[in-house]
Amino acid sequence: MVSFLLIGNESLTAACGAQVLARGHTIACVMTRHPDVQAWAAGAGLRVAAAGDWAALAGVTVDWLLSVANLSVIPGSVLAQAGGAVNFHDGPLPRHAGLNAPVWALLGAEAEHGIAWHLIGTGIDDGDVLEQRVFPIGPQDTALTLNTRCFEAALESFPAVLDQMAHGLRRQPQDFSLRTLHLRDDRPAAMGRIDFAAAAGDVARLVRALDHGRYWNPLCTAKLGLADRVLNVGAADMVDGSGAPGQILSTDGGLVVACGTGAVRLSRLTCQDRGMAVDPASVRDAVVPGITQDEAARLTAALAAIAPHEPRLRGALRGMQPAVVSQVPAGVAEWRTVEVAGISPLALLRVLGLDAADVAFSAGPGDGYLSDWVPLRLTGGTIAGAQAALDAALAVARATPRFPRDLLTRDGALADPALPQVGVSDAGPISGTVLTLTPDAVHYDAARLPDGAAFAARLAHVAGLIATRDGALAEVPVLTDAERAQVVEGWNQTTFEHDRSMCVHTAFERQVARTPDAPALVCDGESLTYTALNARANRAAHVLIGMGVRPGTLVGLCLPRGLDLVVGALAIQKAGGAYVPMDPGYPADRIALYIEDSGCPVIVSQSGLTLPGAADVLRLDRDERIAAAPDANPVTGVGPGDLAYMIYTSGSTGRPKGVMVEHRNVVNFFAGMDERLGADGGVWLAVTSLSFDISVLELFWTLARGFKVVLTSDENRALVAGGPVASVQGMEFSLYYWGNDDGHGPKKYELLLEGAKFADTHGFCAVWTPERHFHAFGGPYPNPAVTGAAVAAVTRNIGVRGGSCVVPLHHPARVAEEWAVIDNLTNGRAGIAVASGWHPDDFVLRPENTPPANRAALFAATDQIRRLWRGETVEFPTKDGTFGVVTQPRPVSKELAVWVTTAGNPATWREAGAVGANVLTHLLGQTIAEVGDKIAIYHDALKEAGHDPARHSVTLMLHTFVAADREASRATARGPMK
Repeated sequence: MVSFLLIGNESLTAACGAQVLARGHTIACVMTRHPDVQAWAAGAGLRVAAAGDWAALAGVTVDWLLSVANLSVIPGSVLAQAGGAVNFHDGPLPRHAGLNAPVWALLGAEAEHGIAWHLIGTGIDDGDVLEQRVFPIGPQDTALTLNTRCFEAALESFPAVLDQMAHGLRRQPQDFSLRTLHLRDDRPAAMGRIDFAAAAGDVARLVRALDHGRYWNPLCTAKLGLADRVLNVGAADMVDGSGAPGQILSTDGGLVVACGTGAVRLSRLTCQDRGMAVDPASVRDAVVPGITQDEAARLTAALAAIAPHEPRLRGALRGMQPAVVSQVPAGVAEWRTVEVAGISPLALLRVLGLDAADVAFSAGPGDGYLSDWVPLRLTGGTIAGAQAALDAALAVARATPRFPRDLLTRDGALADPALPQVGVSDAGPISGTVLTLTPDAVHYDAARLPDGAAFAARLAHVAGLIATRDGALAEVPVLTDAERAQVVEGWNQTTFEHDRSMCVHTAFERQVARTPDAPALVCDGESLTYTALNARANRAAHVLIGMGVRPGTLVGLCLPRGLDLVVGALAIQKAGGAYVPMDPGYPADRIALYIEDSGCPVIVSQSGLTLPGAADVLRLDRDERIAAAPDANPVTGVGPGDLAYMIYTSGSTGRPKGVMVEHRNVVNFFAGMDERLGADGGVWLAVTSLSFDISVLELFWTLARGFKVVLTSDENRALVAGGPVASVQGMEFSLYYWGNDDGHGPKKYELLLEGAKFADTHGFCAVWTPERHFHAFGGPYPNPAVTGAAVAAVTRNIGVRGGSCVVPLHHPARVAEEWAVIDNLTNGRAGIAVASGWHPDDFVLRPENTPPANRAALFAATDQIRRLWRGETVEFPTKDGTFGVVTQPRPVSKELAVWVTTAGNPATWREAGAVGANVLTHLLGQTIAEVGDKIAIYHDALKEAGHDPARHSVTLMLHTFVAADREASRATARGPMK
């Protein structure tokens, strides 16, 4: 039995390791970076070390070190831990030593190739050969096929190598007079550009030598240098034909070009920038320009200079985090310049609030072979550290300001590394960026960054602070003095002319004087006019004053929903106290906590309710003192600065905490509601618990403005009103599921399915299920298509809706396919609400659409889904071009019903409305003004029917954002979507 240390990073590594174990030998450790090799080793119970972690091998001693598909130099100290060391080489020795031997064999017009197992010596592939296999090179062999044949030869020959390592070596010294060494940075001449003055066979062989299929190409691509662009060439075949070298003979089935002798058909043409397929018929040149010796030498030298840096450039492109300053799609640039010197790129990092980001550094225009930019990484931390890192990164970028454009084709992971929106240049603006920093100016594209001048001013402000400060970059203030004044003072000017002497109860008393006989409060068939409600509250207030209630006294309010609940709250405030809601439906221990924590000396309640503690209790339904008390408004000295109420939090963060609100806070809120909704009374259905602040709006703003307040009781608060509803059209009700469920098994979805069945047979409109990822809250609903299909299977009438289908996380074709299935299951009852998504963690599903890119992705995906639904052909990108998709199955309904769901934490309703309006214009194919006109018509219809549109919350929201953006949208209306 022989012991081994196995090092390598390809599938061949695991295949050879499996042969070692099959022979009964042992492997002390496997060192690899390849996930599949790691998985194989772990499955075989072997110790695994990360590639390059040589310290992890300390103390490991073996008979043989086996290097298979390993391109790293092994330290001498590690070699000394083995009795001997053997390496696999994908070429015959000594003819093709070093790297990429199959490519060099094809370029050298070799008739045969092979593999070798050799002892590891002191140099590169210079040890004695133990086993070698040679095979002929076929006329259609490429770098890819030769690599495959080397793999086969390695597996076929490895048993013989194992025999030697176990039973004795048959060493074959190399003849170094025949040696050719290919180093990592060696590249083909002229950057792989095809010279059609050569024979057709030589041209075809060049293309085949650089054809790695879909695998990583470590050298370069074969290139077609046209008059206006450079194309990659993936395949070439010799064909019959003749003409002047470079003459294009045909574009059918490929690009047929005449050579020095014969002709070749070039296929799998791709562009340099994105590696996208190019139609040969798009080539307009009659003759491919020839290449001069000087041009060939220039290209050879240029690639030679970049080759040593290619691994770093490739890694930088793969790991880019481009800075984003605009969501406006690229169009015709409108460059503007703000002359300001010395703007550090670090200012951009701070203004955008990022810890790290990539910008584009440019030293000037490139050409068809080399880029005109490279990624420049900005990092945060301390100002000194960030500046040092920036200086070092700039030095590297200036030394290597370009990368080979064919790198985007050679590495499939770099299919489209988009140019960052922000550039740093020693000259003028970088074409394609939104903003470019130069030593003496900020250049911005006004078409994509309309507020570029303000942005430049902010950059200049931050750059000035960075130059004079120490400490963390993240602590540098971002806003200019003018912006800070606007944010802190200008936008915060909430001064509004209203009576600041008012309290909640005195505002009600004024309304009593205005409409004494109007209905004020209705509940379960009982009603009170404003005069009657005021009188009942006054009598109770006088009793409370006699019980010691004064301004600032906290008074418990423990009553079921009914007339007395409002009477009690008003009475407490009229007496000068602040009510503390204690819902009798709450657990006894929670009510006890409220009583103890608030220390309230008095509680307003009713008979039949048992209250813990020693507080004095006023029972409104049986206390004889109330009937004998006066009904005049009491005078207590309570003022706007005194407490109006104290509401306890839910306790979600631990022990519930009382939140105290003063009368002036509530009255100011009333003034804000007047400004937004108007002060005209109407009818209001009050459904909110007094333990939640919105009840203050429902009960006290309404009663201070002359509303008739209909108070739902505890029994019917969750029910639809039993009487007829007067409206322009019938109101529809849906079920929307959302929640947190930590259970397991089918009962997790019992409520969904049973609720859907009930709704299906009781006149409900639709069942909506959301989309929520990677969090327990809403976690039972990660995919509305799946839950929607479950609902579809158990219902016959009801609509099935995706409550928040986050389309930027999915491929539009999949969304169309999945919902078309539901549409068929329901015979046309499907519909979705699209959402842009907002939580960054969700975008592991589609990282490229991470906010703020999700907004544009929402528009694009929704348009594509609707077009697919109609049966249109929609082009989607593939590896080699695009493919026209027509989804199956075909849906029943001709159009997909689409709503818009928003989420997040908008600063204001107007901001949220602007986003919603923007979405509507795209989905409806109309401007905001046109949508607003339709909503205005609906408002008029409501008014004619005797309803106040401001009381219709959904309509109100639409009206708010439409009004906010109507004027601007008329000037900048988008075109309609199909």
